[in-house]
Amino acid sequence: MKVDNISFSYRQHKAVDQLSLKIVENEITTIIGANGCGKSTLFYLMTKNLKPDEGTIFLKEKNISAIHLKDFSKMVSIVHQQNKAPGDITVEKLVSYGRTPYIPLHRSKTKEDYSYIEWALDTTNLIDYKDELVSNLSGGQKQRVWIAMALAQNTKILFLDEPTTYLDIRYQIEILKLIQKLKEDYGMTIIIILHDINQSLYFSDQIIGMKKGKIVAQGNPDEIITSEVIEEIYDIHLDVMWWNKKKFVVTI
Repeated sequence: MKVDNISFSYRQHKAVDQLSLKIVENEITTIIGANGCGKSTLFYLMTKNLKPDEGTIFLKEKNISAIHLKDFSKMVSIVHQQNKAPGDITVEKLVSYGRTPYIPLHRSKTKEDYSYIEWALDTTNLIDYKDELVSNLSGGQKQRVWIAMALAQNTKILFLDEPTTYLDIRYQIEILKLIQKLKEDYGMTIIIILHDINQSLYFSDQIIGMKKGKIVAQGNPDEIITSEVIEEIYDIHLDVMWWNKKKFVVTI
């Protein structure tokens, strides 16, 4: 995916300002930045939830605005930050909705559809919970259900908007390790928004740092994350150190 000189404004506020970037295939790209920096707007623009005022977003060299939503859903899957499900729906039923782009009206699911549903459940460790009501699950389990539904779409690109928000540290690490597995075992290209800088450092191949609708840093985490860059992005000085051959940010 390539973003070419896009801008977007809410009334008089320019949320994204002449921004360009290229997403590297088969890598985890994490977008970071302070609240209001434009990262969520960029996320919505790249996932066709918003249309840029200026510029173009390309997927396989085609303007995404020209790609029908159903076709886009066969190429890109999305997990939003906040999701709601009916109280009486089972895990397997919700995951099966990921096959919607492939099922014409009045056609039943095929063996292929069920194989992708089972694969998604297995990959997210939800096979034993497939008959459970989603409403009865823990927060971390629910997040895995939404990821499983996205996986059932059988796309090579996965967008996740703050998937670890509201989860305790155990489930945060579980979700991030699952995301890493999707890249390493299935060759997925993953674009994720995270607030935790250290998690971004550890689990990302590329980091995009944003401020006031622009990119102020992009590249390999160990190369670009410095005290100076953090101060530019967040307006606060934090020390950056090395531990176990990996950088970490001292946040206290």
